[in-house]
Amino acid sequence: MSLSSIDNFCGQHNIAGLVRIEYAPTHWIYAPEFERVVTEAGNWQYAITFTTGSWLTASARPAGRLWNEAGQNAEQGVFYQQEVRGIAPKLRPAVARQLGMMEKMGFLLKLTDRNGNPWILGTLENPFFFLASATSGDEAAGLNNYELIWTSSTQHRAAGFVPVLPE
Repeated sequence: MSLSSIDNFCGQHNIAGLVRIEYAPTHWIYAPEFERVVTEAGNWQYAITFTTGSWLTASARPAGRLWNEAGQNAEQGVFYQQEVRGIAPKLRPAVARQLGMMEKMGFLLKLTDRNGNPWILGTLENPFFFLASATSGDEAAGLNNYELIWTSSTQHRAAGFVPVLPE
């Protein structure tokens, strides 16, 4: 593999944040057809097939959608600490129940950043795990909301999601 100057990949747009957070429980994915193959252009090669359900959307405030990927060296090699956050407004009992169920599952994530780039995060072997916190906020400046957090330690950087076969 040859290297190029990073400047060759810099674009004209550099808008912070995420437009969309989508997620799917790993047990909904058809495992026999799931294969992590990434093209030379850095994109996930194949569409993801579901046995049940489809991608779910986390409606989150625009200012609260964030993704971080931090590479770290360890004795076993490089790994990437990944975190996706979102702020979902308004506490509700039905949402609290749903979030409690999600805290017991592993997930694949599909993100779209504000520059229009689609990303796929996680695998069946290295899923993302979910936690949520809730706050009523205060009367002066607080927001009544849930903070949604998906985290994982992955062996690979996230890949673009432009599969050869569309979903």
